[in-house]
Amino acid sequence: CIKLKKYFSLIYYLIETQKSADEICSLFDKYDFIIKEDIQSFLFYIHTLMNMGNVGKARILLEKYKEQHKDYLEYWLQVLKMTRDEKCIDEIVQKWFRSELKWISIQPDEELAKLLLEFECYDEVEQLIDKIETLGKATPYVLRMKTKVLIKKGRYLDALNILMEIFDEYKTDPYVIDNIIVISLNNKRNVSEEVLNAAVAIGTPRLLQVVSSVYMRNNRETEAKKLLTKALLMAQENDSDIFGMYFG
Repeated sequence: CIKLKKYFSLIYYLIETQKSADEICSLFDKYDFIIKEDIQSFLFYIHTLMNMGNVGKARILLEKYKEQHKDYLEYWLQVLKMTRDEKCIDEIVQKWFRSELKWISIQPDEELAKLLLEFECYDEVEQLIDKIETLGKATPYVLRMKTKVLIKKGRYLDALNILMEIFDEYKTDPYVIDNIIVISLNNKRNVSEEVLNAAVAIGTPRLLQVVSSVYMRNNRETEAKKLLTKALLMAQENDSDIFGMYFG
């Protein structure tokens, strides 16, 4: 395997035989030319170290093998995840849009957009998602990310349209259900029983509260009070707005 440089087969073997993290580290420490030559093996080793909590060694290796792997998007994604260094975000994004970076991921644009969203780089995320949509590769997950950008930019109705589009895939997602209801309420839009039922099924105090608001608006006062009481009984200290609704 090593002789033929079929490093993917090596990774597959390590996973299938359920080698321990210590065994994996020992292998790559002994045959370090593998992680020098092969980006997949390098990232596999970095992930193993991170799962072990050995962040210090992972940082050292990222710097040590920078010259060998700096042309790959995944290398820089790992650097960003570990260092949280916002200074290099713009450089990475510009290199990506200039097609100066290679990649090994199946969905590299999506991976980059996901990480940039954590850094609240909304303009850059929107650019990436526009590119993904132009290529016809927008998954429900990508569209979910897009709604976060639209909401942050105050484009609530555009976000609502997309949230309704992906509702079937995210019926158990509190973020999706909550925003469908709240945006609909704020814009005097009707909320379907299917969405309301999905919220009740999830059953968090917050969602029970927003459903009760819809019921109150629709003159379903008994159902509203029942849900609000249930939300109150479940509420924690950070759910103070529910207490305000109940006693207000």
